[in-house]
Amino acid sequence: MGADLELRLVHDGQRWIASDGKLTASDRTHGELKQNLKKLWPAAAPTWNV
Repeated sequence: MGADLELRLVHDGQRWIASDGKLTASDRTHGELKQNLKKLWPAAAPTWNV
């Protein structure tokens, strides 16, 4: 089974930043970031294992 969505996830010391090369989302906590990602990539949200 291949990945439906691949993201680069980094922490810059203050914020978590996730990007797929086209869209970027960031937030202070991992939980807040996950909520933002669900808004940007809703089709992938049910399959997340984070």
